[in-house]
Parts: sequence; C-alpha cells; structure tokens
Amino acid sequence: MNDKSSAPTATETEKRASAVKAAQRTARWARIMTKVLISKSSNKSPQRQPQWEILNFLGPKKGESRGIIDLLAIRKSHADPGEGLKRGDLLDLVIIQVKGGSARYPTENDRKRLLGVKAHYRAREVILSEWQEGSKARFYRLADEDWQLLEKPEEIFSPNRRKLTLAKPNKR
Repeated sequence: MNDKSSAPTATETEKRASAVKAAQRTARWARIMTKVLISKSSNKSPQRQPQWEILNFLGPKKGESRGIIDLLAIRKSHADPGEGLKRGDLLDLVIIQVKGGSARYPTENDRKRLLGVKAHYRAREVILSEWQEGSKARFYRLADEDWQLLEKPEEIFSPNRRKLTLAKPNKR
C-alpha cells in the first residue's frame, strides 16, 4: 500500500534519520568554524586584551535551541566608559546567528527580531556566520536591516576595536 496515509517504511525512516544526523553534524561544525574564525580574528594584535568567550545556546539534546540567537560572543570592555564607570566595568556583546550547509538565510522577520534583541541588550553587532563544508566560515554584519559581507572579522573581534560609545539608558 503506497498511499499518503500509510506509515513510512523502514528505509524511509532510516533516510530521514540519516538526514537529521547530517544536518546536526553540519550545524555543530558551523558553530566550531565560527569560533575558530573569531579566535583567529581576535589574536591579530600584539596587545593582550580580554579574549572573547563564546556561549552556545543548545537544546536539550545538544541540537538547536529555541530563539533567534545561536551564539553570543562576550568579553570585558577595557575602553574608557566615562560617566563615572571604570575600565573593565562594561561588557562587549556580539549576537551571532550561525548557518551551515543548506540552511535557509534569516527572513525579514528574523532580521527584525535580531535587531530587537540587539537594541534590548545594547549589543555592539549582529553577525551571521555562514559555513559550507570544505571552506572557512564567512561573516556578515546586519546593517540597515540587510546583511553586508564582513571582509575583515577583526573589525569586530580585534582588541583594537573602535572606542566604546554608550547608548542612553532606557527610561522606565
């Protein structure tokens, strides 16, 4: 019986399970290669600055988790914060979404959500990391609600990053 209401065969189930495993492997490697590129980009300066810590947001089975953020790059900011604060009091945050293999790009709604998260946490940047097997990861910066290829990731992850500018606190 080969109608649409019949249960999948053992072969079909095995193919689906294999595809899921391949997608999980690709996603894991895309996160790893993103971390490698961040590490290489942040080590291009002879000055020893705080290293970026990369936080993974994984689901219960170490797969993708709910929500728009895949990785968060965070480090202490040693820029002069002004306004009565001292160096090292503030943090630099970079929100990262990771795509590997044939994963679809973020939709317009996804981009709006990412910009909303960026504004909420006052993150410095929103980055899309793309990785294809056999190549290095490429970064795109979310600017003006569209993605721009980031030729030099050290522009964001270098210790000599531009001077910190503080956003005005939200009034409650």
